[in-house]
Amino acid sequence: MNPWFVEANHILHTLRGFTHDNVELGLMAFGGLVIFLVSMKLTGKAVRNENAEIASNCVVLLLGACLLLAGVVAVRLYLLPHVPSADVARWIVPGTLVVVFFLLLVPLLSMVQGTGYLAALLMLVVSLTMASIVMALTQGAYRAVEKGEVTFGKAHERKEVLDQFLGK
Repeated sequence: MNPWFVEANHILHTLRGFTHDNVELGLMAFGGLVIFLVSMKLTGKAVRNENAEIASNCVVLLLGACLLLAGVVAVRLYLLPHVPSADVARWIVPGTLVVVFFLLLVPLLSMVQGTGYLAALLMLVVSLTMASIVMALTQGAYRAVEKGEVTFGKAHERKEVLDQFLGK
């Protein structure tokens, strides 16, 4: 298999994290996507960007995710094997994400929507922050409900044992 696809698959599985099942992952992704798109539209209106429509935001989201993924894959395949120090290697991937974000993703949004660099930067930072918060809250809520179901089941079992003991 192509090493680019293997590395991209590895990165995507790493990003998935420690989700327990596909329902949790789907809820997190759907909530993050919806909030990102709505936040991009609202932030665009706040900075007087009339071109901040859902379609152009989807284009920027798709192309931006591909650019970030391609940048990290390229660095992991071609640069990291030649870095002698583990301390330096630890900072190369996050540095790549920052460089791709500021030099490719923000100008891409600026060009697609015809807005200034700072307005595009503000739109992306606010929208990504909002999406991250919603995804974290969704994951926390899902796990709390999941844990609550287990705890409720144990409490119900204890109640039945107590009822049998008391002869009800």
